[in-house]
Amino acid sequence: MKIEVIDRIIDWIPGQKASGFQNITMSNIIFDTHFPLKPIWPGMLSIMALQRLAEGILSSQDDFSTTYQLTNLGKIKWRSYVQPGDRMHVEVEVIDRLNDKLQMKGSIKVADKNVVTVGIMSFQAVPTTLETKQCLASYWKLRGAQEVIVV
Repeated sequence: MKIEVIDRIIDWIPGQKASGFQNITMSNIIFDTHFPLKPIWPGMLSIMALQRLAEGILSSQDDFSTTYQLTNLGKIKWRSYVQPGDRMHVEVEVIDRLNDKLQMKGSIKVADKNVVTVGIMSFQAVPTTLETKQCLASYWKLRGAQEVIVV
């Protein structure tokens, strides 16, 4: 089962910050089981959207030659449910750099109201393969990252 967590990029500054959105539709396979009578977008998929967007902008700063792995999450605040029909606005931003370790913060909003905020997301750089580099570049290009890069 493959679940997409970012539909489109709105803002993309490699190595600094990014924002995008995900439309939550009832046709998503996750709603077959989570929960059939009261469909709710799983909180971990919200975290996954923040993680994927953060890893994307970090990797894009050196043309996807380095990938980043999430090592720590902290200061997470859940404020509301995400349901079919909602559009999640996902934002991430670098707040601290220390060699190959980076800290970011992120938030998801629906209708301009915070749904979840993450005060600390820590990432560590890891070497990447050519195949991974090509997959990452293609993934973000399909979502519009190349078209909105601000340098």
